[in-house]
Formats: sequence, C-alpha cells, structure tokens
Amino acid sequence: MSIKSNNQISVSFVNFTMKNINEITDDIYECLMDEDYIQMNLKIKELNSILREIQKLSEHEIQT
Repeated sequence: MSIKSNNQISVSFVNFTMKNINEITDDIYECLMDEDYIQMNLKIKELNSILREIQKLSEHEIQT
C-alpha cells in the first residue's frame, strides 16, 4: 500500500514532532531527577511552545 505524497509529508511531520516531544519529556524527567529546575523550566517552555503550535494547526484544520 502506497502513501500519497501529502500524506507522507503529514506522517513525517507527525513523527518528527512526536519524537521531539518525547525527547523533551525525557529531558524533563532527567531534570526532575537531577533537581535541575532551571533547565527543567526551559524544557517546559519549549514543550509548551510546541504544543501551542500544534494546537494552532489543529484549530486551523477544524476551521477549513
């Protein structure tokens, strides 16, 4: 079964985004374990930014 080009791009985007989110949550875990709260807050801000962007994309898709 082949994936259409735009679906392939969507799958790549989702995979890239989720890999990034997983890496950040792993980093947050490590920061908690190490009690590195400064770095943890930076990672949380980074994660929030990604989630906000995903939310904007989804809202745009709902409106179209």
